[in-house]
This record gives sequence, structure tokens and C-alpha cells, in this order.
Amino acid sequence: MLTQFKIRYPQGNLISELVAIDCDTYIIKASIVVNGITIATGMAGAETIEVAEERSKERAKALLDLNTSTSNLAETKTKKMSEPTEPKINLTEQKISSNNYLIKSESWNFVLAEEMKKDYFVKLLEFIEREGQETKIFPPKEEIFTALEITPLEKIKVVILGQDPYHGVGQAHGLSFSVKKGVSIPRSLENIFKELASDLNIKPPNHGNLTHWATQGVLMLNTVLTVRAHKANSHKNKGWEIFTDRVIEIVNEQTSHVVFVLWGKEAQKKIKLIDDKHTIIKSPHPSPFSAKYGFFGSRPFSKINSALQQAKQEPIDWTLPA
Repeated sequence: MLTQFKIRYPQGNLISELVAIDCDTYIIKASIVVNGITIATGMAGAETIEVAEERSKERAKALLDLNTSTSNLAETKTKKMSEPTEPKINLTEQKISSNNYLIKSESWNFVLAEEMKKDYFVKLLEFIEREGQETKIFPPKEEIFTALEITPLEKIKVVILGQDPYHGVGQAHGLSFSVKKGVSIPRSLENIFKELASDLNIKPPNHGNLTHWATQGVLMLNTVLTVRAHKANSHKNKGWEIFTDRVIEIVNEQTSHVVFVLWGKEAQKKIKLIDDKHTIIKSPHPSPFSAKYGFFGSRPFSKINSALQQAKQEPIDWTLPA
């Protein structure tokens, strides 16, 4: 059976269109089209697609239920080319990789599905599993993809790129530079808060949880998403950099304007992945070893909001609720 869908993302600054064709019992082949240009093709979303009713071809050859609890997709047009019978295939929160790793985000699940099936990524997950059995790793497994889950693709306005997760007990929780409430604020984050106070006269909070920024469209992404306890850079060059480069490429390709904040030389290597339709703000890293060489006084927060307003986007509220 052939079934064709056109689904546009009407909110945020996501400009992509999903076109799915050639639907069968358990498989959806799809492509992503941006401004009329096909930029990606592949299997839509998962290794397993649940058929909510009978798992028979007679029941599955019909309309697809494309429920999307997070994306609010609109303007869905379905052209049926054979007799429908009443299927139900749910594409939300699917398992897209082995070892029970899951990104709880509809939009990220779809655009990263093929990436997470590649050999390097399967080997990366196997490495993480072994590490987790032999020693402690951070953040916990269920928080590895927190940045992508809190900030879905269609809501991204800003990317603040970090490097390695914090490697102390209880620190890392999946957002770059952020720590949970009750955890001592790391020195780099202290310097970020000092610059925020100098830039926008916002009093430093009594905690280091940056979730409030992430929920407004600030993707707090580390280039490496896990680390061994008490051993900085221990998961460097294991595959995360390839994966997060792909995340950056997707943001670059599928959004009309994003402000990329690149602190430090490692983050600034990613400039080659970013088109000039976006805004890039760069400075030395807020680390205590480099902040005095140009991070202090760089005024990144007011620059971000100015760039967003020029692009007719809502500025970020940089205050952090207690």
C-alpha cells in the first residue's frame, strides 16, 4: 500500500516538512524536505513501531494514527491510494536504539533515528554499558539526553555548547554547565552568573539548575554526553562528538535562525558546521583558567537577546527561579 503524508511544523522557527510514503505493516519510509529540497531520507523513527490493534496486514494496511503529543503538527494531508481498513500505528516515544536508550522527544526521535542505528553509535552504547557495569558514569542513563528532551528541535532559539559533563558525584544531569538544586555551584557556572550580573544586572541565584533556560528554547548541549566518575574527558573520542556534530548540523539545517554561543576553542571548532543565516557569539571559556582573558565583559546574554529580537524572536528570560 502507498500512503502519502505532508506534515508541516507551524511553530517555533522549524521550517521542515515531513513527507512519508510507502507505508506497510511495520515500516514507514520517509524523507525530510526543507524549502522544497530533500535533505534526509530513511526509516521514520524506530526499530519497533507499535501496531495498536491486530498485528495483521489486513488491519495495518490503512490510515496511520500520527499522534504527536509534543510537536503539535498541523496541516496534515493524507492521500490514500488503496482501500483503508482501520489501523493504528503510534509513533510517539519509540525505542530507537538498543540497550533501552530512548530520547523522549518526538522531533529528535525522528531526525536522529538513522544516526542512532549507525555502527559507531551502537558501539558507543555498548561502551557506555560496559563502563556502567565496571564503574560509575555521569550523568545517569535516564538523564543522558536531557538537553534534547527539554528543548525539542522545533523550539530551539539558542544553543550554548559545553564540552564534558561534570564528573563529580551528583553534578551532571544532562544540561551543559548546569547542576541540580542543592549541588554546589561549579566555578565555571559561578563565572557565568558573574557575567550575567554584570551584563543584565541579574542577581546570581542560589542554585545552578539551568532548566528554566532550556525550557525557553536554549539547547544546553555538551559535545560529549557522558563521563567516568572523577575522570575528566574519559569518554572523549568514543563517538559522542560524531553524534553531537550531527545534532548541530540538524539545528543548522532545519531552523531559520538560532544564536550559537561558543565559549572556548573546542566549541569554536564547530563554526564550520554553522551557516551564516545564524548568529554566532564566541569568547573564551568561563573556566577559572580562562574567564579573565575575555569571557568577563563579553556580555553574551544581552547579545543573545538582541540577536533574537532582530530576528523577531522572543528574548530569553535569564533569571532563574529559586
